[in-house]
Amino acid sequence: MTHPCGHAYRQGRAACPHPATGAGARCLWHNPAVRKDDAYLRRVLGEVVAASGGDLEEAHLVGLDWPEAPLPGARLAGADLRDARLPRARLAGADLSGAVLRRADLADADLSGAVLRGADLTGTSLRGASLRGADLTGAILDATVLNGADLADADLSGAVITSFRWNQRTVLTGIKGFAAQTAASDGDETQIYPAPLTLADGDHAAPDADRTRLYARPTPETRLLRRSGVQTVNPGPPTPRRWRWVALLAVAVFASGAGALAGRALLGRHDVLPAASAPEGSGSDELDEGGVAGASGPS
Repeated sequence: MTHPCGHAYRQGRAACPHPATGAGARCLWHNPAVRKDDAYLRRVLGEVVAASGGDLEEAHLVGLDWPEAPLPGARLAGADLRDARLPRARLAGADLSGAVLRRADLADADLSGAVLRGADLTGTSLRGASLRGADLTGAILDATVLNGADLADADLSGAVITSFRWNQRTVLTGIKGFAAQTAASDGDETQIYPAPLTLADGDHAAPDADRTRLYARPTPETRLLRRSGVQTVNPGPPTPRRWRWVALLAVAVFASGAGALAGRALLGRHDVLPAASAPEGSGSDELDEGGVAGASGPS
C-alpha cells in the first residue's frame, strides 16, 4: 500500500503528487537522505516527470547527474539543485524561481524563457547556455560563469550581482535592469576599465573573444585578480571625494612627519661637529644649505 508524500510545501500548495517510498514519509524526490547522483535515477526521474507533468517543486535534487535532461516547462520552483550536473539540459520555459543552483553545471543548457526569479546562481556554470528572454529578477549572481552565454532580452531587474565571468561571446543585447557603469571622473577606479559590457555583445570575431573577463564589485579579491591579468569591469559606486581628500591628507601628514625626522637627523649631525668646522661668520640667524639654523660657536 502506497502512502502520499508528507512533504509540506513552503507556500501551502496542494499535496505532493508523488507517493512516499519505503518506510519514509516522503517521496524519492523530497527525501534528502536519498542520493540523487546515481545513474538509474535518470530513467526513474524521466518516468516521474512524464507522469506528473514535470512537477518537481521544492524537490531535493542535490548532485543530480543528468546530462541533456529533457525538462522543458518543468516545475522546479524552490528545488535544491546544488552541484547538479545538467549540461545541455533542455529547460526552456521551466520554472526555477527560488531554486538553489549553487555550483550546478548548466553549460550549453537551453534556459530560454525560463523563470529564475530569486534563484541562487552562486558559482553556477552557464557557459554557452541560452537564457534568451529569461526572467532573472532578484536572482543572485556571485562567481557565476557566463562565458559565451546568450542573455538577449533577459530581465535582471533587482538581481543581486556580486560578480560574474564573461567574454566577448557573451550576448547581452536588450538586457533589462543591468547597465555597466562607466567612470564618472578621471580619479575613479572604473576609469581603468571603462568599456561597458554591451560593447562586446557577441563579438565572436574579436582576437581575444574567448578571454575571460570579470565583472565584480571592488573588493580586495577582485583587485588581486586585476593584478594577475584578468580584465575587470567595475560596477561599484565612485569613491566619494571626501575619502580621496582624506587619503591625500594622510599622505601629506606622513610626508611632513618624515621631513621632520629627517630635519632632526640633520640637526643632530650639526650638534656633533666641532666648533672650528663651522664656517666663519656663521650665526644663529643664518640658515645652512639644508634649511637648519646654524649652530653658534662661543663668542
